[in-house]
Amino acid sequence: MLNDNRQQYVIQTDSTEEDGLGKVFAFIFVVAMFLVFVQEVFESVIAWYRDSMAWLNETATYLAGLLALLKLSCFFEIGANRANLVAGV
Repeated sequence: MLNDNRQQYVIQTDSTEEDGLGKVFAFIFVVAMFLVFVQEVFESVIAWYRDSMAWLNETATYLAGLLALLKLSCFFEIGANRANLVAGV
């Protein structure tokens, strides 16, 4: 008798619409994560390139300064040798 007084509800769900919406959200999420990955890779490559160019610039500047010092020291040695030759030392 108790069973006759209960109300029974039938819940009908259309899972195809929910599945489709879930797939759309998943696709949007995957595309967004792919774009974030591409952006991170791009920024890493650009940062590496800029750092490499800065390092090459500093290295070239150092080597040019070192070469200038070597040339200058050779010039002074040659000049000193000429002065000694002229002075007869």
